[in-house]
Amino acid sequence: MNISRSSELNCDEFYRYQMPTPKVVNQGSGNGVETYINNLDDIAQSLKRPSIYIIKYIGNTLGTNMRKDKHTNKYIINGRYASTQIIECIQKFIDVYVLCTTCGLPETDLKIKQRKEKVSKICNSCGSKEDIVIDKTGNFIIKNNIKQSSTVIL
Repeated sequence: MNISRSSELNCDEFYRYQMPTPKVVNQGSGNGVETYINNLDDIAQSLKRPSIYIIKYIGNTLGTNMRKDKHTNKYIINGRYASTQIIECIQKFIDVYVLCTTCGLPETDLKIKQRKEKVSKICNSCGSKEDIVIDKTGNFIIKNNIKQSSTVIL
């Protein structure tokens, strides 16, 4: 999947910014239905964001609980969700926490200021800086400033 949004001026015609398509599997029945995202770590690596930020955003957006299975290292969301719903949530995450609003490229870094409770996106391509409106995921990011290579237990 192409990460950057296409527009006349900022179309990534060479598809440099790629993300794997989420591999979503539903398992269980009744109250035990769970949705697995088997390749969330690969997606997070392509977005240069920690997996925990993405799964928290998906859980907050869908209004459900989520966790990481310690044995299989797969991310689990409570409930049955179609892959289109998961892709839509990831695309919204990309719009808010990855893409630069000025140039539309995903070459941003997050800067977290815990004292001011502020998260900013700084674009490495065009140099613009934008403050992100704080939501539940933003609060989680502020409280858990995680480096990309760190591992976190949900």
